[in-house]
Amino acid sequence: MTGVDPSYLSAMARGKKSPTSSFVQRLEKELNLDQQECQALSEAVQFSQRLYRIPSEANESEHEMVWQIMSLIGKLRPAQISAINAILKL
Repeated sequence: MTGVDPSYLSAMARGKKSPTSSFVQRLEKELNLDQQECQALSEAVQFSQRLYRIPSEANESEHEMVWQIMSLIGKLRPAQISAINAILKL
């Protein structure tokens, strides 16, 4: 892809930067992705985010829940992660 700074691509590959929406749109166009591929790319971009913001409309209980989970990141066992994922799918 021409016109993309190599350091930007490197930072994205290392998880230090997230792709902008204009970058994603350009990538979709240049790769001639169909609708299903665009959706998959969009989901991959969302999943790759390393910085999350709690929405301003989150209530106090939701904020506390996110804080508790964040305090456990890196300490959760696979069974705990599976249990949390199962609960979130309810």
